[in-house]
Amino acid sequence: WLPDTPDDAFNVVPELKSEGITHYVMMPVFMANGMSSTFSFGTRSTHGFSEGDFIFLRAVFPAIAACQEILATHRILNELVRMYVGNEPHRRIMSGDVHRGEVTHIRAAILFADMRRFTELTADMSAEDATQLLNAYYDCMVPGIEAAGGEVLKFIADGILAIFRARDSDKSAVTSALRAARDGLQQVNDYQGEPKFSVGTALHFGEVAFGNIGSGARLDYTVIGRDVNIAARIASLCGILDHPLLVSDRFCQMSPQENYSSIGQHHMKGLADPQEIFAPVS
Repeated sequence: WLPDTPDDAFNVVPELKSEGITHYVMMPVFMANGMSSTFSFGTRSTHGFSEGDFIFLRAVFPAIAACQEILATHRILNELVRMYVGNEPHRRIMSGDVHRGEVTHIRAAILFADMRRFTELTADMSAEDATQLLNAYYDCMVPGIEAAGGEVLKFIADGILAIFRARDSDKSAVTSALRAARDGLQQVNDYQGEPKFSVGTALHFGEVAFGNIGSGARLDYTVIGRDVNIAARIASLCGILDHPLLVSDRFCQMSPQENYSSIGQHHMKGLADPQEIFAPVS
């Protein structure tokens, strides 16, 4: 009963009084999944809620609480799926697209990054410290990818697989991927924690098959294809050639406004012909 309630009794009291509320009621909701919440009701009636009002609220409350539980569960599920599989896969999964073998062919710039010497760096670390190092590495690389419109599809131990869809044009996807890679590597250079680490990042452009793979009741949304394999192979060359950022010949041709230097022809596992690899000059 707000007329008799001091303003400092609860933070909400002054706001309620300013809106002319005289009587304020809260009811708890206990959900089947263990979560709890509340509903609140207010009235501007000079007499407050009547006994008839309470009878009505008690009658409709179970239905209102059930609706809240459905909406809350859907919101939680929606956010969890997005968090674990990414934006595009989450939308497909939530719409019921969960049939194994169904794939969509898309053109995209592909980014593959991994931390150099991860096994050596973490050899004497506890699992908690190794996890903290991985999270620091992801914090350096992922924000730039997302800011440039990329989608992080996989965390593969110390590897990151991301794509930049060619929605507007192939050139815009390539430009976004290069910007994301440079931003991530700059964040790695600026990292002040210990131990220091370095990252090798590869960029390629091609067509990927995007969809469900797996067995039985265990499915995974991912991208596969020759061009994904090329990006992974180029990333492995970063450590061998001592370059933080390498790009394929195709990626280089699609961004002529950038300056690249050739690192030569290199054989890569699974590919019959050697591939010319380039590094951005700046």
